[in-house]
Amino acid sequence: MSTDGGFPQAPPPEAVTTRTEHQAAVSHWLLAGARSASEAHTGWEESGTAWLCPDQLFTAVIVPADVVHAALGRSTPRACAAPLASTLVGPVFYSPEGFGPQGAYTVLLPPHTGEAWDVPGAVVHPASALLLVPDPGKCEPTEGPWWVVPLASPDQLGSLYLLTALVVMGRDRLGRSGGGPHV
Repeated sequence: MSTDGGFPQAPPPEAVTTRTEHQAAVSHWLLAGARSASEAHTGWEESGTAWLCPDQLFTAVIVPADVVHAALGRSTPRACAAPLASTLVGPVFYSPEGFGPQGAYTVLLPPHTGEAWDVPGAVVHPASALLLVPDPGKCEPTEGPWWVVPLASPDQLGSLYLLTALVVMGRDRLGRSGGGPHV
């Protein structure tokens, strides 16, 4: 404590956010995209997933796993976690059945950025269509979708530019190896 004119001064307040508070804030924001917040919350509790509608909250771009794996030179979602976090700087979840048996990564971008998406090798999820989204705390591999790069906060969505570069690189590498994305 410091003094000013003989009176003790309290230290400046510090923001303390627990993991539980953080997850509650992220959950609350995502639930704004649910047709029924209570049903979505129940879905997260019971199955670890809920159907949400991206609409005004975010744009979801779905990228086949082979494109991401080729771009990063990795073969599993776990191995891709750190490179995706540093490359895209935004939330990404993996769905084992996203593009058939190979799976897919779903990247959350700011709202309406999908209107500018014109990159072969990935698709924009329709804004008004339901999307199966994992519970914000579901960050371990499971049968259904799980967060490879968890949502840090609503203002930290991915970058259209960085995702475009990743998809183009993955497609180029697949093309040189004789493979091709399933999009």
